[in-house]
Amino acid sequence: MKNVAILGAGISGLTAGYVLTKHGRAVTIFEAEDSVGGASKTLSYNGFRFDLGGHRFYTKKEEINSFVKEIMGDELMEVSRVSKIYLDGKMFNYPLTPSNAFFHMGLLKIFQILGDYFFFKMRNKIALRPDLTYKDWVTNRFGKILAQIFFIDYAEKVWGIPSDKLSADFANQRIKSLSLLKAIKNAFNRSSEKPSTLIHHFYYPKLGFGRIAHKLAEKTGYRSIKRNSYVEGLNHSHGRIESVTVRIDQSTQEFLFEDVISTLPITHLVNALNPKPEREILAAAECLMFRNVVIVFLAINREHVTKYSWMYFPGKDIAFSRLHEPKNWSQYMVQGVKTSLVVEYFCSEGDGFWEGNDEELKDLTVEQLVRLGLIEKYDLIDYKVVRLGYAYPIYDLDYRSHLKVLIDYLAKFENLQLIGRSGVFRYAGSDHYIDMGIKAAKNLLGEKHDLSVVGMENEYAEE
Repeated sequence: MKNVAILGAGISGLTAGYVLTKHGRAVTIFEAEDSVGGASKTLSYNGFRFDLGGHRFYTKKEEINSFVKEIMGDELMEVSRVSKIYLDGKMFNYPLTPSNAFFHMGLLKIFQILGDYFFFKMRNKIALRPDLTYKDWVTNRFGKILAQIFFIDYAEKVWGIPSDKLSADFANQRIKSLSLLKAIKNAFNRSSEKPSTLIHHFYYPKLGFGRIAHKLAEKTGYRSIKRNSYVEGLNHSHGRIESVTVRIDQSTQEFLFEDVISTLPITHLVNALNPKPEREILAAAECLMFRNVVIVFLAINREHVTKYSWMYFPGKDIAFSRLHEPKNWSQYMVQGVKTSLVVEYFCSEGDGFWEGNDEELKDLTVEQLVRLGLIEKYDLIDYKVVRLGYAYPIYDLDYRSHLKVLIDYLAKFENLQLIGRSGVFRYAGSDHYIDMGIKAAKNLLGEKHDLSVVGMENEYAEE
């Protein structure tokens, strides 16, 4: 029996482990942290539960839908999506609705937006401008005014680079099927067939999204999962990964495997290869960047703060970019009549938010929430700050060429497969990462699946 090493116990790696175990294959999953789930985990803290950011489950693929429902059983419930954009002291519906937009913007602004929108539509019919950047993409489809208000400012805040330095690939994958006319049409016709960015319901486990990872780990067998195990090296020869060097606690061990499935950040994977790749390969890895997230969890002495699934904050007057209230996703995320907020700061390693003092970040967050009129200082019961590295791949204008260099090089290893957000440097939906895990496992079971197209054909979530 061929042993399989799976590097990383996130949702994608655990899915691969479960499918292989179910078919009798021996697997060992190495996880650097002391718990499973990766970026999709749910943390417990003093009676409260919260995700590392709000993660939903939604898919158009019946195979993936059935897979998750079989894993979760009666733990999975349907949740209504109610999202808002906070801008200039007003709450805009997301997706945009005509009545709400008219009320907050006024007739003159609406006419300016519509005039600008149709100007760009006509201009593009006469001479179509290429979508070279994210700014090009949203401007060509929404007009300059609406693009700036609802897309450009938020994207620059999240990714930390100007929108004309951000690749159009991001918009094409994430908001491809959204348009102003579709949003207006959707407001008056709530049919079952909608652009994926406009879905009104999603599935969510009662005890948090991380329960999917825990159920997969249970079914795979926790004995197969080595936690607190940091992958330091992948030793290769003649086009094959022959062994994996892992630091467990204070000791280093080497494990032999026939096949390897990696969810490690692709940049880390390349640098962990032994012997080292050529200089140009390492240089390409250095050029790929990830965005980090600092999460400030606040336990609040209120029954509710909002009624929303998400709140987005594109304005520069608010330091954080997004928040959600876990209780609005599941009442089981809190105890009693209390509630909580999960506030997200997008940042890069070394900047003020990433290196900041936890208490100062808490104070900044509370101060802004008070200014927004959402809470009072005395409402705060407790808090916790969590830092998540390698959270999102950054699609700058050159990422595709650098990524191709790495993918082409790693494809030479016949027993290595890459899956997961960081593993393939692809910002997709949770269902796509589950799909990657299933297909990678099936590739080792005799089927043939192209992992490079998973997450590229459909877009299920917004920024």
